[in-house]
Amino acid sequence: MGEHAHLALAVEQVDRVAVPDPGRGRVGRDPDAPRGPHRLQLRGAALVKTSQVNIGGNTDFANFVYRAETKLASKHKSMTGLLGNATFHVGHHYDLTKGPLKNAFIDIDATVFGGSPVRISVKLESDDKPNSAGSVVDLIRLAKAAMEGGSGGIIPEACAFYMKSSPVQMNEDVAFGLIKQNWATSPS
Repeated sequence: MGEHAHLALAVEQVDRVAVPDPGRGRVGRDPDAPRGPHRLQLRGAALVKTSQVNIGGNTDFANFVYRAETKLASKHKSMTGLLGNATFHVGHHYDLTKGPLKNAFIDIDATVFGGSPVRISVKLESDDKPNSAGSVVDLIRLAKAAMEGGSGGIIPEACAFYMKSSPVQMNEDVAFGLIKQNWATSPS
């Protein structure tokens, strides 16, 4: 690991908060995808229920075979923080023939003005790992900035914005605002 060992990402259990470690900024281990239901809520829609079934063939999906309980606990914690009291279902299926591709089948049921029902159904296909690369680069930069600033322990706003199961729950817009306020740097 060499000179970058100090940029370690937190790999604590889902419900355990990292103990502050001087000189190490901690940001989490499981980057989150964009949050569509939150965008609906910002526009005044009331979420009723949502369902997401993911099918993939990479090692992330293979882990559902071997440690499904902890992976599902993380996903449920993330969804509960995002959706509040709305009913939701999350399912995963490992299909070796998919290789690195992920298919996500997402249904979102909501009500809008006057109680009118709205349903959004989406099929997403992506190569899961490269899609997280930009977030991982951002997280490494945040951890490095925390280390250089002498901060230790978790970085709550980074966890809340980028991770599925943050030890500190907060609205993603608030989290992003705090990231810009606390960690943005001017181009040199």
